[in-house]
Parts: sequence; C-alpha cells; structure tokens
Amino acid sequence: MNLLKTLLSTSAFAIASVALHAQLPTKVESFPVRDVRLTASPFKHAEDMDIRYLLGIDPDRLLAPYLKEAGLSPKAENYTNWENTGLDGHIGGHYLSAFPICMPLREIRRSSASGLYDK
Repeated sequence: MNLLKTLLSTSAFAIASVALHAQLPTKVESFPVRDVRLTASPFKHAEDMDIRYLLGIDPDRLLAPYLKEAGLSPKAENYTNWENTGLDGHIGGHYLSAFPICMPLREIRRSSASGLYDK
C-alpha cells in the first residue's frame, strides 16, 4: 500500500510540475480600441448617438460650474438636473472620460475637433 501511495504522489507531483511549466495558449488577447470598427447594428447606432451627444454639449454650459466655483463669471448657465442640485460639474468628469474613448473611433479630423471650443 505504501508503494502505491508513493507512486501516486510521485506521479501527481510530476504531472503538476509539467503542467506548471507547460506553455498554455493565450485564450484572451487585448487590442487597441482604435482597431474596432462597428458595422450596421444596434451597437453602431449607440456609438453614433453617443458621439452626437458629446459633440452637442455646449462647452460654456459644461464649464459654468467650474467658473462659478473659481469666482469667475460663466458665459452661460450650467446644465440643469444634476448640474444644479449639488452635483455641479459632475457631468464634466463623464465628458472627460467619454470624449477620448469615442472620438478616435470616428476618426474626427483635427480641423473639426479644434472648433469644439474656440470661445
């Protein structure tokens, strides 16, 4: 019985050793977002709507809570809802996160992007 235990434990150790050193194929591989191109689908529609929304945000209204907090006069009133009920400026963080993710997907030309805030 001891011989059987020894053989089994040695075999298990050998198998575990080989498994630890084996080169297993990579199952998941990351890639840059810029390599993703959506075709006609609900996902493409959602992407287009997100980009349209981001480009439609008025920079003066977006910046208004920050200007007020700094003691400066804003050029426009800030957005309503979250932006005037104690979370003033909250949307700015979402905008700063979403813009660099969405805009490269559309390959917006530098000339059109530079006109986003020329005031």
